[in-house]
Amino acid sequence: MNETIVQGPVVPATTSQDVLTEILRDGAQQLLGQAIEAEVQGWLESHEHLLDEKGHRQVVGNGRLPTRTIVTGVGPVEVSQRRVHDRRIVGVSDHGEPIDVNGRTVERFGSKILPPYLRKTKSIEELIPWLYLKGVSTGDFTGALQALLGKDSPGLSAATISRLVGTWQKDYQAWNTRSLEAKQYVYIWVDGVHFNIRLQEDRSCILVLMGPTAEGKKELIVVADELRESKLMATRCTNADCAEKNLWLPPRTECPDCWHETEWVEAPPVGTIYTHSVVKYPGASFRLPDGTPLISIEIEGVCTKLMSWLKEGQPDFGMKVEAVFNTENPTNTILDLAWIPA
Repeated sequence: MNETIVQGPVVPATTSQDVLTEILRDGAQQLLGQAIEAEVQGWLESHEHLLDEKGHRQVVGNGRLPTRTIVTGVGPVEVSQRRVHDRRIVGVSDHGEPIDVNGRTVERFGSKILPPYLRKTKSIEELIPWLYLKGVSTGDFTGALQALLGKDSPGLSAATISRLVGTWQKDYQAWNTRSLEAKQYVYIWVDGVHFNIRLQEDRSCILVLMGPTAEGKKELIVVADELRESKLMATRCTNADCAEKNLWLPPRTECPDCWHETEWVEAPPVGTIYTHSVVKYPGASFRLPDGTPLISIEIEGVCTKLMSWLKEGQPDFGMKVEAVFNTENPTNTILDLAWIPA
């Protein structure tokens, strides 16, 4: 009997962090592109009153400049800027300044967000992904651009920020309410992404759901900031005809009853002990101290029983308990959620 061995190509495994970095890079590219476009549009609008003798605008947009690559904390990002043509400029002075037909100095447009020789941003590497995800999860993107360009970037004028926030909020609202009914993901990657920076009292941990489509495209599905906010989040079916009206906890991306998409809903952080037990002989992967009470909790409005652990006291059937969250040194696992007697 002959043995046939087929040697296939060696493909390096793609980690979930690589996927997230790729998504962050795409997001950073969009942020920079929108910021630059807003800066150019603001300049054109502030000069739209300048007309020639035929009533034509003197300062107009005219094509695009060559694409440039800027190094950011999430890798190289390609950006392109709209070209601004100022018809008032007919030459330069002895000092190299642009002048009009009367010899008067004309202020030429120059992007303060994207200077001609900028090749690397002033951003802090860990700050960029946090602020971008923070923007996606809350709709507040004003800090993300500062992270990409530096806190004191002169291009962040009040008008530019106002224009960008309006654009980002519309995009965020559309993205956050989009339908996933026709989506099919090969698998769903769920994790709490923890960042080492401290911009609030607590260290930040953001819930991220990602998944590859059947075509191999990696997509960001859900981003939520409730992990840092110590909220107990569940999901609810959005199908009005579904028989199950209560919440699902642990959360489901699709309703187990009708397979319709679900929405995030905050669940009550209190409940009663339904069952309890104590592990006497834990395995090697058991991370809780020996003798820790394991409990299942019945929560009002939730159709499932939540498995967790009791941090203080001794359990009893029907005991009232309340949720507590580990925010000091989070492990980014389900063990960051515990319960104590209410």
